[in-house]
Amino acid sequence: MELSSANNGFGEQAAPSGKLFLQPLAIAIVALVVAALFFAMAMFDVRRVERTLLSVLETKGVAIIQGVEHVAELRLARFLGIVENRQDAALDPSALDNFFSSQEALSADLIDLAEELDRKDALEGPLSVEQLQTIAQAGNLVAIAILDATGVLVRASASLPEGVRSHIGSLLKPGEEIAVNLFSPDPHHPGYLGLRRKIGAGAVFAFIDREGIRQWGIRIALQQAAYEAGWRQGVDYLILADSLGRIIAHFGEEPPYPGDELKGISAGRDRLRRFSRESANILEVIEPIRLRETVVGEARVGLDTSGVDELLRENRRHIFLSMGLMIGMGLLAMGLLYANQNRHLRRIQALRYRLHQTERLSSMGQLAAGVAHEIRNPLNAVSMAVQRIQREYAPQQSENQEEFCSLIRTVRQEIGRLDATVEEFLSLSRAGRLVLRPVAVVELLESILLLVRAEADVRGIRIETAWEEPGAVAVLDENRMRQALLNFIKNAFEAMTGTGTLTVSVRSRPHHRVGITIADTGTGISAGELERIFNPEFTTKEKGLGLGLAIALQIIRAHDGELKVASEPGRGTTFEVLLPRRVEGV
Repeated sequence: MELSSANNGFGEQAAPSGKLFLQPLAIAIVALVVAALFFAMAMFDVRRVERTLLSVLETKGVAIIQGVEHVAELRLARFLGIVENRQDAALDPSALDNFFSSQEALSADLIDLAEELDRKDALEGPLSVEQLQTIAQAGNLVAIAILDATGVLVRASASLPEGVRSHIGSLLKPGEEIAVNLFSPDPHHPGYLGLRRKIGAGAVFAFIDREGIRQWGIRIALQQAAYEAGWRQGVDYLILADSLGRIIAHFGEEPPYPGDELKGISAGRDRLRRFSRESANILEVIEPIRLRETVVGEARVGLDTSGVDELLRENRRHIFLSMGLMIGMGLLAMGLLYANQNRHLRRIQALRYRLHQTERLSSMGQLAAGVAHEIRNPLNAVSMAVQRIQREYAPQQSENQEEFCSLIRTVRQEIGRLDATVEEFLSLSRAGRLVLRPVAVVELLESILLLVRAEADVRGIRIETAWEEPGAVAVLDENRMRQALLNFIKNAFEAMTGTGTLTVSVRSRPHHRVGITIADTGTGISAGELERIFNPEFTTKEKGLGLGLAIALQIIRAHDGELKVASEPGRGTTFEVLLPRRVEGV
């Protein structure tokens, strides 16, 4: 059984529990608030890091678009310079190469348009003038013309210039599949591309003026720029569209949304959007394309965020781990503060209780000393008078003599009980006045057990001893310590209603102390009574005053000792007295 310390007052059980420093609910609320603050700070850091990384990706996307704009600007300037200075290009070999390269790129796009017109006109039915007008407008063409097999104009999206209309049939010579003259030197005469039809009979002509060439030049410049400057590692897709939402260039994967979402420039559209697909997460950066300070379309760059997501996950792990450690340290610190403050508060309460009890005992001792002196003198006179009456006035008749002796004996017993009561009260006032000298602890206990052994035999109690430190010596007031230990032993006898065992032992204790243990196998003490056994007014005996244990504790405390007690109802009680050991040379 664990022993409870009683050195702080009349035992920790005797002191009232009082009010704790902080209620557990308050501690829990504070801990939750602290944890919430740490969590909020951690989430703020996560969001801040995420915004920073996404900002880096956004900057990368904007830089890609700006790079495309820069390259396209150079390509467009070169293209338009060649168109406007064709004669100079013929003299410069490098310019001549650029001229033919530009014409070839534009021709390829117009050939694709002409082949698409041939297919639709032959397979889906003749294209109406309205349909041809729509296609021409979308392709920035002056006109689209369809000729029959004899070179006669069948349909056209618009009226052709007179100089072209009169000899359009002769533009595509017999045996030729294509006729190209896109960069006409005469600004009043549009350039053209004629293609002999492969499905239907006849030919398809597309006429384009300088403005149309400029629009096609923008398209070609953006396509070449996207290929040169826009495609790099980490880019999932790159889409360039004109102001009507028509795709100019598309590299990489398909965007994670329907193609009809490309509907041109929208002032209210978000510049950043995030998408998820099975292979990766995508951050899309949307920026308008500006060439020669004019918005000509829109660029969409889809950036793979796998690397950023991994950094964010790692950052979250570190932040949450740090947050967990900080919360744990905070809760531990708060718990230690809570325990430390409550421990100090309990000590203060115990000291207050001890001071209160000491003042009570001191008052009782002073009162008892005065009352005892006033009672003892008449009590001695009564005792002497009773002895004289017994000696001089005893009846001669035998039938009255027995009753007389019984009455005298009862009176003398009550006088003795009153004298013992007075002696107990006097002990309260004498507990602090000690006559100290070195005393062999085992010899003191053996002398006490010799006195009570006869009573133990009568009660059927077996006495056991365990002298682990037979040579232990303590500086004591032998008579006072004898009185205290005898009180514990008598209480142990009275706790064992039938047969039982009293165990007395002596052992060495830390901090230069000797431990005297007195254990019984009696009825034990309940938890409620254990808190009050050292109170002077508390007793479980019908004729007791409750001063025995209070006096014993006062004596032990006067010796700078400690008293510990543990009890379990039905199994017994153990008292342990810790006294300072005598140290040689001190």
